[in-house]
Amino acid sequence: MTTLSLDKIFAAELVGASVALEAGVHVVLGSPSDGTAALVSLVAGTARKKRGTLTLNGEDPLRTPGLRRRVGALLAEEPAVEDATVARHVAAALALRGDAQNADGVLAAFGLQTMAARRPARLSAGERRAVALALALSHAQPLALALHEPLANVAIIPRRTVVEAIASAAARGAVVLCATASPRDAAELGGGVVLLDRGRFVRRPGLPLAAELAPGAGLTLALRTESPRPLAAALSNEDAVAGVELDEHAHPGQLRASGPDADALALAVLRAAQSSGAVIDAIEPVLPSVDDARAATAALWRAAYENAYRAARAPKAEGGAA
Repeated sequence: MTTLSLDKIFAAELVGASVALEAGVHVVLGSPSDGTAALVSLVAGTARKKRGTLTLNGEDPLRTPGLRRRVGALLAEEPAVEDATVARHVAAALALRGDAQNADGVLAAFGLQTMAARRPARLSAGERRAVALALALSHAQPLALALHEPLANVAIIPRRTVVEAIASAAARGAVVLCATASPRDAAELGGGVVLLDRGRFVRRPGLPLAAELAPGAGLTLALRTESPRPLAAALSNEDAVAGVELDEHAHPGQLRASGPDADALALAVLRAAQSSGAVIDAIEPVLPSVDDARAATAALWRAAYENAYRAARAPKAEGGAA
């Protein structure tokens, strides 16, 4: 089984990051300032660490070219490439990793065949990222994929195509590490989620993701309907609804309802829809932001510290009373 291990890694924004991952999809939720971009570069074997140990199946990708060839990568900033056509660039990359696939076939698989004769310098940033992503996801026998924001700014590649290709690589035994600052992208990518906060891995949220990212914050539901005003009026009369947000200019045909209890909120939405006669076309949870998750993590650490402090002092107090 493929394993990826980071032990007390110091590099760029990473300050003692440690985590162990096995084959499967793993989403690292955080911003580049938290170290996501540096993490992807390290796993891809394109950057050096200052201190610590990073191994893929027991070896360092940076020091092992054969291992590095089996890692597909989408970096935060793609390096400049020679002034050849996209097809020639893809063919050269395939040859470097010993891949017998045809460049045109790789591009066509992701809907990028119209770029084959163009030159990378004349592509937009999103188009260049799309080519790099297609290369990474097309890897025939990857040990790992290290992908920075695989669902963001990748031109015309459908999100579903990306998600399915990532799931396929994981099913074939690869460790797929996807770094993103978007909780919504994290939920769509699937797999396990690890929070990276200021250079350290701090916790692994469970499911449902909305409640686990910011525990205690309650739940907000986005409701799509052709009758937002009557539905909003009915929701305002429900005890389980703490707030209703209706902005027809910013979000036409949508309103948001929030409450402290997910089950009670869902039942309140159903009752409000029945009483108002509104037809709800879609319901989806509004995921907390990375800043919300970071604040919740800080609160959890603070609570754990205070509990440990009280527990450490309790025996002494009892002893003094005796």
